[in-house]
Amino acid sequence: MKLQDRLTLPLRDFRSFAVLPAAGKSQRMGSAKLLLPLNKQTVWETVCSTWCESEVDHVVAVLPPDEPEIHSLTKPFRIQPVTPSQRPADMKASVLCGIEWIEQNFQPEPYDVLLVAPSDLPLLQTSTIDLLLSKYCGGIDQLLLPTHGEKQGHPLLLAWSMVNHIRALEANEGINQLLKDHRVSCVEVGSRRQWEDVDTPEDYKNLREC
Repeated sequence: MKLQDRLTLPLRDFRSFAVLPAAGKSQRMGSAKLLLPLNKQTVWETVCSTWCESEVDHVVAVLPPDEPEIHSLTKPFRIQPVTPSQRPADMKASVLCGIEWIEQNFQPEPYDVLLVAPSDLPLLQTSTIDLLLSKYCGGIDQLLLPTHGEKQGHPLLLAWSMVNHIRALEANEGINQLLKDHRVSCVEVGSRRQWEDVDTPEDYKNLREC
């Protein structure tokens, strides 16, 4: 990183924003996976709790317009719901919807940060989120990603100045393309199970047995 590309910031003198894309159709599950019961909560409530217990300043969830139950489950949390008129086509479209809302309401600075993770990671640890925030040093081209050995995980943290690179992705490119196009700083964490998602009935069965 060039010296001029690094901003000198006092400790935590930046704002952090998270976008949780929660408007998917759960096609492989066959039902709304975020509403599935998990212990004494739903998958979605577990995810919301994790993010709200973190040090992230503002958490935005992009929700489907036609599932009132997920809206009701979101209300008790310090999470800003964003509801497009139609379901976004994919995760990238959902993330861009959340980004647009943040820019309209907060006008982020280039050295503020964005965190992005799928919404179906109920084992994600708050400590992982906070560790990423602690490792951010104000680099305006900085990308951070948690890893365990060779396994890459979530969330992705990027300086807000990198957001336009998401907008510039081709229609067939997902956000993971950023990891191929830009240098990524890896942050080692202690568990890889926290990145197990809930895409299929088998995933859900394994999750309940863990």
